[in-house]
Amino acid sequence: MRYFEVASRLIVQEPNKSFQGYGLGQRHIQILLQFSMAAIYVAMNMALPIAIIPMTHPKSSEDIGVTSFPNWTDQSLILVATQTGYAVTQLFGSCISEYYGYTFVMPFSMFLCSIFCFLTPLLTENFGSQGLILCLMIQGAGQGFSLPVIPDYLNRWVPISEINSIGSFMFAANVLSAALSTKITAFISTSFLGWTFSYYIFGIMGFVWSYMMMNFGKNAPESSNTISTEERDFILAEKTTNKKVAWKKLLNCPALLAIWAAHAGTFWALWLMTAEIPSYLFNVLNFDVDQDGDIVGDAYFMSWLFSFVMSGVTSYLIGSKILSSNFTRKVAQSIASYLAAACLITLGFLSDRRWVVFFINVTFSALTASFWGFMLNYNDIVRERSMITHIGGFIGTVTTLVPALLKQFIVTDQKNGFQWSIMFWLTAGVVVLSNTAFFFYSSGELQKWESNGDVEEQGECSTHGGEAKYLMQAPTETIKTYGNTSSQVEEPTKTETHDKVPEEKVHTEKVGTESETE
Repeated sequence: MRYFEVASRLIVQEPNKSFQGYGLGQRHIQILLQFSMAAIYVAMNMALPIAIIPMTHPKSSEDIGVTSFPNWTDQSLILVATQTGYAVTQLFGSCISEYYGYTFVMPFSMFLCSIFCFLTPLLTENFGSQGLILCLMIQGAGQGFSLPVIPDYLNRWVPISEINSIGSFMFAANVLSAALSTKITAFISTSFLGWTFSYYIFGIMGFVWSYMMMNFGKNAPESSNTISTEERDFILAEKTTNKKVAWKKLLNCPALLAIWAAHAGTFWALWLMTAEIPSYLFNVLNFDVDQDGDIVGDAYFMSWLFSFVMSGVTSYLIGSKILSSNFTRKVAQSIASYLAAACLITLGFLSDRRWVVFFINVTFSALTASFWGFMLNYNDIVRERSMITHIGGFIGTVTTLVPALLKQFIVTDQKNGFQWSIMFWLTAGVVVLSNTAFFFYSSGELQKWESNGDVEEQGECSTHGGEAKYLMQAPTETIKTYGNTSSQVEEPTKTETHDKVPEEKVHTEKVGTESETE
């Protein structure tokens, strides 16, 4: 998922003059394809929290010909169906893409999602909530083959010098896509077209993207026949060889477990805000569907603007060495968790519509800060983060099933404000606990888990230091120099190797001289 830096580095990024391949090229086509794929999936997913209101309330839409289901009692299960299907495939989706090729798996998964997005109105009308859940689970399963591997795909195509700006751009653009798709779905759902038409639109967009990816997508720069030699050299010059991970040491590392805890707590809160808030506004505060779309869309838009603020502030704090990278991550995640928790607790006591809208906006914006908290902390502690983030994403996705099931039992009356308050307070407690674990156990030091290295140097997790290191001391070169565990550690492997080689040569020369003398 860096303020003015984000926009400036995307538009006028400082060129790498050592390669002629710098500039617009084949890699930007691949970036555009990945961005548009993520945006379409976001649109498909964000349509449901708005569309489920006219599905279950016949008077909320002008289209009297669209079938509605006012007697549904499993709305929370419907809202979590996509995540359920996604959790099934996201862990091995990268393996499938690696084996069969991105240019086959990604268009196929999008085509599958588009078919069932297109069939959603038909199956819902004929089979009710069961038909809708089936469609959503298949769409989620299809997305599990593509969405988790976007970073892997971009790592193949984007040089290391550009990956940060592309990552921030992808994050900010997807939030903006959520804002637009929410407003579009609300507008269509309340018009004479009805909620069904929004699924037709997003399904057609998916079909178009599948065609574009099949024709213009490429698996890697090495196998592309349309990329220039200069651009290929520019991309591959900065690539490193993947190393195996020592899983036993990884799974016993407090720093990584702290990130996963924050991942789970943040996803719990995000699910509640993105999936359930439109229903809360409609049922408890009596907003109509159009107003729902505007409120939630504006909240996404505010969080999109706030992402630039967080990007600029965190970059400045780290770049100017005011705070260490690790403590900056802790502060960002604390904003995402503690501020969001305070807003959720407050929401439980409010009935004034204006103040409710205000605190919803603040909560959405606060949760955005988690991108610069636990999400970027993955980059701080490990280089080869692909499978590790897949596991974290799986933990976060499975966690969203818990509040969905709890809400099904807690909020038995959609119009009961106190029952909704219990959900808000419970979520606040979860994010506070998860962030407390992250604050005290997370690390900013590179954790060396390569199983083919030295045992002590490359196998252990950094668990020492504590908060005093970051509160009482200025940041040291450790933050910028990967692999060191303190500023006084000498260069390990290179220096030792350099010292040993000359000794062997001297010894060989002496033996040779003695034999000649004899």
